[in-house]
This record gives sequence, C-alpha cells and structure tokens, in this order.
Amino acid sequence: MVYRGRSGACSTCKQRHVKCDQAKPHCRFCLRLGLVCGGYQVHSPKFKFRDQTVKLLGQTQSAPRRKRTTDPQHDAIPTSTPTPRPMIDLDTAVPFFLMHFADMGRDFGSTGGFFEMLIPVYRSQPQHSALSLTLSVVSLDMLGLWRHDTGRFQSSRKVYAQAIERLRVSLDDPVERGKPATMLTVLLLQFHERLAAVLHGRRPVSFTHHDGAISLLPFADSGELNKRIHTYMQRHIVHNEVIISIHQKKLPQPLGCSRLGEPSSVTAPENPNSELDIICASVAELQANVLHFFTQGPTGHALSRGLKSYWAEAHLIEDRLLAWERGVPQDWRPLTLNAAHDFDVSIPSYRSTCDIYPSCQIASIWNLWRLQRLLLNKIRLVYLCTPLEHTEIDSESDHTTAYLSSSTRPLNTLHGDVESICRSIPFYLGNRTGVSSLADFSDSTIVFPSLPPSNRPHDLSLDSTCMRQDVSRDKHQRHLIAQGPWHAMDPLSQLLSLLSEDHGQSLASMIERETKAWIQQQFVRVMILLGNHIEEASQSAMCGSKQEFIHSTAKRIAQSS
Repeated sequence: MVYRGRSGACSTCKQRHVKCDQAKPHCRFCLRLGLVCGGYQVHSPKFKFRDQTVKLLGQTQSAPRRKRTTDPQHDAIPTSTPTPRPMIDLDTAVPFFLMHFADMGRDFGSTGGFFEMLIPVYRSQPQHSALSLTLSVVSLDMLGLWRHDTGRFQSSRKVYAQAIERLRVSLDDPVERGKPATMLTVLLLQFHERLAAVLHGRRPVSFTHHDGAISLLPFADSGELNKRIHTYMQRHIVHNEVIISIHQKKLPQPLGCSRLGEPSSVTAPENPNSELDIICASVAELQANVLHFFTQGPTGHALSRGLKSYWAEAHLIEDRLLAWERGVPQDWRPLTLNAAHDFDVSIPSYRSTCDIYPSCQIASIWNLWRLQRLLLNKIRLVYLCTPLEHTEIDSESDHTTAYLSSSTRPLNTLHGDVESICRSIPFYLGNRTGVSSLADFSDSTIVFPSLPPSNRPHDLSLDSTCMRQDVSRDKHQRHLIAQGPWHAMDPLSQLLSLLSEDHGQSLASMIERETKAWIQQQFVRVMILLGNHIEEASQSAMCGSKQEFIHSTAKRIAQSS
C-alpha cells in the first residue's frame, strides 16, 4: 500500500476508524449519523519515532529457536482460535432505530412528546453522553431482534452499565439534572425496560425510571431554548402516568398530573393526543374512586347517593369523549375498506373489512379513545348498574329507574368500539404472519390495505398505502413494517385484559364468540411477529389451557404499557 501522507479525516472519524469525506466545516458522515463532528483542527504530535529496525532484527536472530514438537496430538490441535461472532455495529443500529421508530410515522400534530424529541436532542449530545449510550443500548437490542440474534440483550449489557454510570453523574450535577437530555435518558431507559419485559421473559415491567422522570420535573430548565422540549416530555410523562394508573387501578400521582390543566404553550401547542390524555386522567380517577367506594361496603342511602354521583360523573366523561371525537381533524378519521374490491385478499381482515389511517401513531390514538369508552362502559355496567338492580330503592333513589333504563346506552357503543379496534389490526399488520426480519423491508409480497385511486376523496391526496401527500409509499410501508406489530400489541392486549379480569366476563358475554376468538388469534399473530413464540410457550407453561396462557400474557403486556 502506498503511503499518501497524513490522513485529513475529521477527529471523530479518526477515533471511529472509518472513512471520512473531509467535507467542511463538518463531515457529512457524522451529520448523517447524528454525531458531533470534531472538526479538522487537530494539532500534530511533537515527537517522532526512531527507526530501531536493525536492533530488533538483531534480537530476533539471537533468540533461541524452539524445537518443533512431533507429538501427533499436538499437531491435531488447530493453531488459530475460531473468530467470535461480530457484535452489531452501532453505526448501523442507531440509524436503524432512529429512522424506523423515531422518524417515520411521527409528527408534532400527533406527538406524544417522546420520539419526536429524541433525534434533535440526541444530535446535540457528545458521543459518550448518557443519552447516546442509552440510545445505543436500545438500538442494539432492537436491531438484534430483527436479526434474530438470541444474545442481543447480552451484547448490550456492557453499554447499559456505562449508560447508568453516566446518568448518575448527570443526576449529581445540578445543571445537567435539569437539561432535556437527562430527562430523555430516563424516559428512554423506561422504554428499554418495557422492551425487555415484553420480549425477554415473563417478569413484570418495573416503573422505577418512570418514577424517576416524575421526580425530575421540578428541576426542569425553564430557559426558552429548552422550554418546548420539556413541555412535550412532560406530556409524555403524564400520558405514561395515566395509563399506568388505569392498569394499576389507582389515582394518578399529583406531581405527574398537576400539569394537565396548564394552558397550552405557544411553542408546544396542544394536539388531540394530549387533549385525550386529560380525559383519560378523569377515567382513571373515576375507576379508582369507584373501587375505593365499594371497598368501604356502603349500604342504604350512602350506596344510592354514591352510585348516582358516580353515574353522573361517568356520563360527563362520556360527553367529553364524544366531544373529542367531533373535534378530531378530518384527515385523522379512519376510512373503511372492503375486501371484495378495496384491498388484497391475502390480508387477514375482520369480517372482510378494515380501516386505514394516516399513520400507526394516529391509529393508536383512536384505539386509546375506544379503550377508554370500553373501560367507562365496564365501570357503568359492572360496578354501577349491578348494585342498583340488587338494592332496595327508597325515596332518595327516585332517579334510579332512569339510570337503569339508560344502562342500554353503553351496549350500543360497546360493540362498535370493539369492532373498530378489530378493523384497525389489518392496517397495522397487512398480510404478515411470520417472525419479523430485515428482509421484510424489501419483500415485495408484503402488502397492506390501501385505498384504490378511483375511491379516493377529493380532499385527500392518497399515495397507495399512504393517506398523506408528503409521505412516500415506501416510507409509509416501512413504518408499518417496523412499528405495526408494536402498535397492534397494545389495544389487543388491553382488550383481552379488560375482558378477562375484575368481572370482565360480564363484559365479554356481550361480545360474540367469533369476535373474541378473532382477537385472540390476532394477539398470537402479533406475538409471533415480535419473535415471541407464544404457542410453543403455552404448551410448556404450567397453566390450565392455551386460552388462559394467552390471557395471562396479554394482562402482563397490558400492565407494561
């Protein structure tokens, strides 16, 4: 090889031992990967190496030569050790995760305050910061999942330890403690905790990092530069706290939800996602209060007054949910397709129909809205109506008849919400059935439901599988392949959990048997796509039946949301 002089690469590419395009003022390779380019102002060393070749050759020639052994057993032993399997390159893993999970299908009009903040904050961090190391851990595990690397969690353990150590240093620093990067690191660790809980064993997810994020809220930097980022992340923390409170049937923490009523920020305006979280908080409070009310064993007048109060509150929450639906942007609304002439027959559909949405994120917001209505119906039908039917009515309960007569109102919406969730599953999954792999992104046989050009509304510019003009068909499909199973897992697991726990059988009895069977089949399908062979695990599990194992798995996953 001809020596062409000293390398002109930037300092970052030199440290990483990769080729540099030497673009000025910053290397384009570093910018593309979101790294901080160290520039080219590197001082040359002030020392020289002395040529000692002759001295080294003299020592080599004078050294005694070892006598070659003639042992046949020694000759049979290979002189070279097998090359270990190379670890996944961070230069591949981090861009893969950011592109398919933090960029595609995300926008600030529907943001939950987490993924949209990840890329800009990450780009502002040095290579070995707590956020960069934590993102490396998540990226290694996620790409290892797609590569079917059974040791993916082992390969990132060392990086995880480094990330925790760097985070502790940041938390001890009063300045670093209030920066968005520190908060985002804690939220990313919580995301990794859920990733490991869903795909790596049956242990319940820990919410230690979520509680840590709540404790960091008072220390948030109030500067204008970081105010917008902190506002979005606070909304994400509130969303997590509300969902956790619903699953754990407890009141949301005051610190986590004290910011729900704050006015909208000009730099971070409210969107339908954050507005729905405010209503979800009311549902969580109603559920916790009703359960606490019945633990006190009320009777007589106290029972009647309590039931009437909670029933009225449930109606107010339902009116707020209906008002939210009316205020949703027109291009958010689902479009129902028919398998006969609208999409490929290879796509498993619900009763030959499916709904399509602009993105997985928007579809999941709709399913969250439907799940809140189902939970509200469960509270009314199971906890509020049943006691009234078996309680003696006195003069103070003159409105009880009206409440009981209106109990058919939830039944009218229950079937519609369940079927809407079922119709969203083909949009998430398309015709995919096997374990996800990187080959899926280039597999031409994978198709998703789309609206034919002849049936497109005049006010929407649709591009095959995409419902927005500014998103290409390929990018839209890639985001469905990457995120679809994850988004489908939440409503299916939460729906199965809602129908199986805490008197959910009463709610399940109102749903057709074919619908319940279809929901279970799609949940198993999602688990297989995510590399969780639930059918094989159910055969070896110590439980009564495969159905019980599926419900217990769905409950565990729902509680990790």
